[in-house]
Amino acid sequence: MHRDESHGQATTVGVRSARWRVAGEGTPCLSKLGLSKFNRSTPCPSAPVRARRFLATCASVLIACLPAAPLGCATVPETGRTQFVALSPSAERSLGEAAFEEMLAGAKVITSGPEFARVQRVGQRIAEASNRRYPQACADFAWQFALIDTPEVNAWMLPGGKSGVNMGLLTVATTDDELAVVIGHEAAHAIARHGAERISRGMAAQVVFGVAAASGEVDPALVEATAVAYGALGETAFSRGEESEADHIGLLIAADAGYDPRAALEFWRKMGALGGEKPPEFLSTHPSDETRAARLAQLMPQALEVYRRAKEAGR
Repeated sequence: MHRDESHGQATTVGVRSARWRVAGEGTPCLSKLGLSKFNRSTPCPSAPVRARRFLATCASVLIACLPAAPLGCATVPETGRTQFVALSPSAERSLGEAAFEEMLAGAKVITSGPEFARVQRVGQRIAEASNRRYPQACADFAWQFALIDTPEVNAWMLPGGKSGVNMGLLTVATTDDELAVVIGHEAAHAIARHGAERISRGMAAQVVFGVAAASGEVDPALVEATAVAYGALGETAFSRGEESEADHIGLLIAADAGYDPRAALEFWRKMGALGGEKPPEFLSTHPSDETRAARLAQLMPQALEVYRRAKEAGR
């Protein structure tokens, strides 16, 4: 895809020897993380194929990660919900870092210009607010925000604070307040460990927990499973309950960063209007417009109080 240079310089960034090709509107196909080069003439597998691959890798995820930490329950920050997570935070972050490298390996990553500066500015304030509100969950996050030159309306964040924002999203999130709502929402998925929870559910359904083996290497299949689980491939990633939880946590993060949480109402209205009767895949498991609006209205007094304190603090 070609883009007007007034939007900033678009560069192709290569990481290690891994490659993927852009299919459709920029949806990447992950390779084997430096172990082999992806054949650019090979069609990128469809979402159902990748979903089946994800389910097939759940058993190997558990086998690789069982020795790293005991299995059990965790508690989601802010909401207090109990969740089952089989991956240790450190193992999850390692997979996130590897998946982030893969996602950027053949992408057109924008590294200058006003849109790049905007994503960095808003992203860093969201990172600071996340660290303030959830210091334990974010203790080892190494936040990064990449702007990717593709018209697809999407954003994602992998474990450890590794985020991608598509240029297409900026045509909908036209104000910094709206962009903060989106990045805060994606940060909430990482903080609440929704992807690790999803992976863990698949593992629990497929393997006997007494079996474990240590490979000592990052399995490329686990890298792809992580990218799928956090929606980095543009596919449906989270349940409606997890999306509502991310709305809750993300709204408070954006407000704590000094962004007006009321922008969430307009942004999600605009997102719901995209595509007419067929909304973007980004919204396929999100709550309905009516449900989300009602939920945000319930949360708004708390978010506005957080916003008021943030402005008093000069944020």
